[in-house]
Amino acid sequence: PLSLFGLHSLQRLIVVETSISSLYELPVENLTTLRELNAGSNLLTSLQIPTYFTFLHTLDLHANTIKEINERDLEALRGANTSNFSLILSRNCIRYFTHTALRNVTLNKLQIQGCFSNATQMKTGLKAFSGLKVGKLEIGHYRRYDNTKISFQKELLEGLCDMAIEELIINRMLFPVPPDTLFNCIKNTVSLRVVNTDMDIFTFVNGSSKLQKLELKNSMIKFIPSIVLSKLPSLQETRITNTPSIPSFTSPLPELKKLELLDPSRNQLTMETCCNKFLGRLPALLHLNLSYNERISFKSVFLNMPQLQSLDVSHSTVDTVGKFPIFNLLVNLKYLDLSFTYCHYVIDCSFCGLPNLEKLSVSRSTFENSVLGSIFQNLTQLRSLDLSACSLGNLPKGTFFGLKHLQELDMSKNRLLDIQPSVITQLSMLNILDLSSNQFPGIAKETINALPNSLSKVDLSYNPFDCSCRESEFILWVHEQKEKLLHNSNKMLCNAPKNVKGLQLSEVASSHCLMPLFIVAGVLSIIFFIFIIYRCYINKYLPLLQHFFCQKIKPEQVSQEEYDAFVIYSSGDEEWVRGQ
Repeated sequence: PLSLFGLHSLQRLIVVETSISSLYELPVENLTTLRELNAGSNLLTSLQIPTYFTFLHTLDLHANTIKEINERDLEALRGANTSNFSLILSRNCIRYFTHTALRNVTLNKLQIQGCFSNATQMKTGLKAFSGLKVGKLEIGHYRRYDNTKISFQKELLEGLCDMAIEELIINRMLFPVPPDTLFNCIKNTVSLRVVNTDMDIFTFVNGSSKLQKLELKNSMIKFIPSIVLSKLPSLQETRITNTPSIPSFTSPLPELKKLELLDPSRNQLTMETCCNKFLGRLPALLHLNLSYNERISFKSVFLNMPQLQSLDVSHSTVDTVGKFPIFNLLVNLKYLDLSFTYCHYVIDCSFCGLPNLEKLSVSRSTFENSVLGSIFQNLTQLRSLDLSACSLGNLPKGTFFGLKHLQELDMSKNRLLDIQPSVITQLSMLNILDLSSNQFPGIAKETINALPNSLSKVDLSYNPFDCSCRESEFILWVHEQKEKLLHNSNKMLCNAPKNVKGLQLSEVASSHCLMPLFIVAGVLSIIFFIFIIYRCYINKYLPLLQHFFCQKIKPEQVSQEEYDAFVIYSSGDEEWVRGQ
C-alpha cells in the first residue's frame, strides 16, 4: 500500500497484467491528481467502482474477466459529476446486466466493444443500459482480437431508444441485411460512425433525425448514399472514406443547406468534370477533401463556392491546375493542398483569385523557369508554403516577392546549391526554414547575414557539405547555432574532403583552417629572425674583414707611408696633403 506514497502529482497510472482481482487493491485513494487509470488485462471479476474513483477521467478495464454488472457496482457514479468520466470495458465477456445497472449514470464515453459473443447477448445488454446518458458509445468488435462476428438485425439496437447518446460508433459489425432500422433509436444522436464493416448499402427508411455528423469508413458501399443524405437536413459533416468500391459520383448530391465538411477521400473516385455538377447545391460548404483518389479533372473554373475555406486534392491525379487560372472564384480559400498531384505549372496566374490563402502545399510539382519568379506574388496573406521535392535548382530573385507574412517555408528534397541573399531578405517574418536534402556545400556569408531575425528553426540536414577551409565561416556559424537555430544539426555531415567525410559539422574543429596559417607564420618568423641575425653579423664583422683583407693585399704601400692620417684646417693645405 505504500508503493504509491508521495506521488502527489501523479496523473496517469498503468497497472496492466499485475494480477489484481479488485479495484480496492490499488492504493490510490490519496492520489487526488490522478486522471487516468489503466488496469487492463488483469483478473477483475467485478465492476465495483470505489467512490474515490469519481475524480478520474478515464478508467480502462479492458480484457479482464468481468462477466456481470450489477446496479450496486456503479452506485458511486450516480449523482456524481461524471460528465468527463470514460469507462472502457472492451474484451470483457459480459453475460449478465441488471436491468437498471446504468440508470441515472452520466459518462463521457462507454466502450463495450467485444463484450458480447452474439447478437442476442448484445440486444439484451443494450436494453440494460436504459437511463444511461453518454457522450460517446462504442459497440461492435474490438479491433481484430474478436473471432466472433455479430450480424446486424432489425431489433438489435432497440435498446438505444432508452439512452441519451451524442455519438454512436459501430465497429466491425456484419450487415447481411440493409440497416433500415439503424436510425430508429438514434433520432437524437448527433454523430454516427460506422467503420470497418461489410455494409454494401446504406439506407434510411423513415423517421426524422438530428444527425449532424456521419462517417462511413472502410465499408463496401458502391455509391454515395445521396438518398440517405437528403433525409438528414441537419447534417454538417459527411465523411465517406477508405471505400474503394465507389468508382464515381453517380448522381449529384442533394441540397444540404447546413453541410460544412465533405470528405470522400481515400476512395477510387474518378471525377471527369469537377465539381459544380455534383456539388453545386452545398451553399454552406467550407471544407472539401478529395485527396487520395484516382483522378480529379477540373474545368477552367471548377467551383462556384466563394465560401470554401479549405480544398485538399493531394495524392490524386489532377489535370488543368497550372495550365489555367481555375481558382478565380475561391476568394475565401485559406488552405490548398496540391501535393503529390505532379502538376506542371506553366502560367503566372496559376494561383490568381486566392487573396486570402494562408497555407499552400505544392510538393512533388514542377515549374517552368519563366513562372517561378512571379507565380506566388499575389498570395500576400500566405503563412505557410511547401515547395519540397519540386526539382528546384535555383530560385529567381522575385520568387517570394510580396510574401511578407510567410512564416514557414519548406524547400527540402530539391537540388538547390545556394540561395541569393536578395531572395531571403524578402521573408522578413519567416519563422521556420527547411532546406534539408538539397545540394548545399555550404551557405555563403552574405546569405547567412540576410537570414531574418524572426527565424527560430533552420533545417540543413542531409546536404553534401564541404568541410574544407573554403567554408570555414559557415562551419564556425554551425558551431555557434547548433544548439540555438539549427534543427537536426547532428545530421549535418561532411561530404568532403575525404579525411573528414561522414563527420558531423559540429565535430569538425573550426580552428583546423587556422593551422596552415600558424605554420606559415612560424616559418616566416624563423626566416625573418635568421635574416636579422645575419644582417647584424654582417654589419658588425664586414668592416673588420675588409680592413684585414686590405692589409693583406697592400702591406708595402701601407708601410711606406710617413703619415697615417692628416687633419687640415684650411682648404689651402689640400694641395700639400695630396702631394704627401
